[in-house]
Amino acid sequence: MPTFVSPDGNFEAWEAKPTGYFEVEEWERDHSTPQPTQDELTQQRIKEIQSLLTANDLASVRPLRAKLAGTATEADDARLAELEEQAQKLRAELVTLNALV
Repeated sequence: MPTFVSPDGNFEAWEAKPTGYFEVEEWERDHSTPQPTQDELTQQRIKEIQSLLTANDLASVRPLRAKLAGTATEADDARLAELEEQAQKLRAELVTLNALV
């Protein structure tokens, strides 16, 4: 049984196309979500990187506090090094992306 789309966007099966209904292809063509532009994708990634850098800074607080208190372990030092490496990569990507916009 063929599928048609009601004016409200409901997919329904009918023997014949009811008045006011659409072929599935018609509906998808007229109601599809436009694909984001490259500039929009770049802006989205910039926001993601900024959020990741903020999360990275927050994750650094506990091991930094331990260093200041003199109670840091090797794990704290390794975590800080890991976070700094991640931040450097994110900052480098951010510089590249900002050059595009």
